[in-house]
Amino acid sequence: MKNFKRLMWALRKTRLPVSSSAIVLDVGSGGNPHPRADVLIDRLIGAEHRGGDPMRIDRPAIIGDATSLPFKDKSFDYVIASHVLEHMPDPGKFISELQRVAKAGYIETPNFICERLLPSHAHCLEVALCNNKLLINKKKSYLLDPYISNLNYLGSNKRWGELYFDDPDLFHVRYFWEGKIDYEITNPDVSCEWIDDVYKNSSQVSEIVVDQNRRTGWRSLGSSIYESLQQRMRKDRLKNFNLNDILICPECKGALNLIGGNLHCPSCDLEYATKPHINFENSLVKK
Repeated sequence: MKNFKRLMWALRKTRLPVSSSAIVLDVGSGGNPHPRADVLIDRLIGAEHRGGDPMRIDRPAIIGDATSLPFKDKSFDYVIASHVLEHMPDPGKFISELQRVAKAGYIETPNFICERLLPSHAHCLEVALCNNKLLINKKKSYLLDPYISNLNYLGSNKRWGELYFDDPDLFHVRYFWEGKIDYEITNPDVSCEWIDDVYKNSSQVSEIVVDQNRRTGWRSLGSSIYESLQQRMRKDRLKNFNLNDILICPECKGALNLIGGNLHCPSCDLEYATKPHINFENSLVKK
């Protein structure tokens, strides 16, 4: 049974409810983008909070803020947000943007059990899935319970550690949505601004991702084959796809003009670099 559960977890990336022609966005793609994604967006290019891996840019990519996405409404058939929500100090704004730019999507996070037993410096939220509704708890600080958090229970207890890897579904939230994301922030008045100081003071914020830590042997071979297949299919999907057609200014959501190789917003009078990738996050230049 445990081998079956591990197999199903390993195969979850091959079982998204999307058609072969659907255009898919991966938000917070990092160094391990989803094989099915056609367009990538992340705020960071370097190895910050990705286990030492820089952002992989092997398909149309945007550098930008996930809480202010530079895409027109319903530009994508599907959006993937895997291990991203738990990093968001303003989860409501992030979720609103996912709903705005896509028709449907998938959200994956560690659940509150995992966060209590093995908290990450990079996470400011705890997430639970109850009756197909996301319940989001904003953390007041890195450690909610110093006693439990400092135990490293999953790492020091062999049986719990085996359970974590043999039944990862038990420690994660997997939420599929269409049209609307059903969620509730249980403590909306709590501020998560402390997470900004965590990133400022740490050049390498670590976090455990089961999918990456256990990708060896047959899993590595299977992943490579699936990614190669998706890469070939992606070329066909993107033949008539023009990224510039769906881009808007992330500041005012207005139209952009291509001037001198860069994108210019006439309303904000801002210019965004387009080489080697479109940069909405780190290259805002007032003309």
